[in-house]
Amino acid sequence: MDAFAHSKLQIPTKINPVMTLSFMPLSVIPELKITDMGLVDVNNFKFVPLEYQD
Repeated sequence: MDAFAHSKLQIPTKINPVMTLSFMPLSVIPELKITDMGLVDVNNFKFVPLEYQD
């Protein structure tokens, strides 16, 4: 997987793509966090709608 990320996605070899993605589940930093489930307001433990409401 690392070789694929480095060659196909042109990620520099000094960056470990798996370790970079491992921080995605840390939904407590910062106040708004993008997760695989959507945008989360971690202070209120609620999902933030991504649609503009007038």
